[in-house]
Amino acid sequence: MKKKVFIAFVLVALAMIAGYFYMYRGHRDIASEDSAFTLTTAALSKEFTSDPEMANARYSDKVIEVTGQVTGTDQQAHSVTLDGKMYATLDKGQKIPAQDAKIVVKGRFLGYDDLLEEFRMDQAIITD
Repeated sequence: MKKKVFIAFVLVALAMIAGYFYMYRGHRDIASEDSAFTLTTAALSKEFTSDPEMANARYSDKVIEVTGQVTGTDQQAHSVTLDGKMYATLDKGQKIPAQDAKIVVKGRFLGYDDLLEEFRMDQAIITD
């Protein structure tokens, strides 16, 4: 009986340790990761128009680089909008570019927002 209690205790302890390391693992460093895809906002929009489910599965939670022209900025949210289609929240320390500047933004793709009709990206940095 003592052996069964000991084995159960060890299994519960191992499960708790594994759960702890799973929950508190390190954050992704998007800036140091290689981009899975490099494209323009127009190309991204075309893919989502032709097959949204396939495009969402392809790009979701991946690091991508998007080229576009700055059509909007938000100092409080520390974000930029590219070509009126891509909303990117920049990492702290990134300088907000000037309106109408052509830039390349690298970040984690979150998906397409149906309500606002725009793509979302976070943890973004300006690479060019």
